[in-house]
Amino acid sequence: MNKIIVGLIFFILASCVFVFPAKGDSLIDKYVGGLSGAYGTAIYTNVKSNLRQILLCEMAYHSNHGRYINCPFNPKRVPGKKPLAWETGRHYDSWKKLGFELRGTVYYQYMITGAGRDTFKAIAKGDRDGNGVYHIITITQEGIITEVNAGE
Repeated sequence: MNKIIVGLIFFILASCVFVFPAKGDSLIDKYVGGLSGAYGTAIYTNVKSNLRQILLCEMAYHSNHGRYINCPFNPKRVPGKKPLAWETGRHYDSWKKLGFELRGTVYYQYMITGAGRDTFKAIAKGDRDGNGVYHIITITQEGIITEVNAGE
């Protein structure tokens, strides 16, 4: 029964990516370093989609283990104007246990913190224009997404 519920929740949350896409280049320009058009929107939407995938993986992990799991920053540095490779290896075993892995390069750094029996927070941090002001997007176990531009 739990697997059916997790599967249904996965389907609903994954569908939200297409039902509620990122809106307006002004938001993209503000947070993703002046990228406009389809490319900037794709990066922005992809980050939010990755956070929703992390939420689903955490829900499945919680269903099997009775708690959420922390995962270290990946990649180790925050990407700037150029994307960085998603790192693998022994240091990132917790990402593998969670069942979440990205291939290739990423424009945001991901981390899961505060994981316990009832709570966690996944964080995506990026700096597409390389000015040192991070755009931060978080998601909690309730699926609440919050965005912050640390320089404002």
